[in-house]
Amino acid sequence: MLQSGSVLVSKKDSSSSDGESHDYGLFDKGEGWKRHRTFLQTGMLDPVAARGFLPGIVLAAESASSVAPLHSHNVNEYMNYTAFDMFCSFMFGKQVREAMMFGLYTLHALERN
Repeated sequence: MLQSGSVLVSKKDSSSSDGESHDYGLFDKGEGWKRHRTFLQTGMLDPVAARGFLPGIVLAAESASSVAPLHSHNVNEYMNYTAFDMFCSFMFGKQVREAMMFGLYTLHALERN
């Protein structure tokens, strides 16, 4: 990640106890990871904040559920799309509907065969 020049990686003011001189945010380990995770978790568990993001997660889950039966052959892959949709709704406040699009793609492929 460091070599990619990712904006997620920043230089620390001083090296940590393990000698690491970069902060990898949520991709870090140990205390660095815990600090970021605790910050996010505080907002996720706050009832007032939850009222703001839960409707989007519910909408993403409902959208994904509408095409779920098409994926009985590969539930694991489909659940990855569904989880991605719910995550994007929570983190970015946007409905990306990847699971639904994957479902429609599958439906069209089945109709052609």
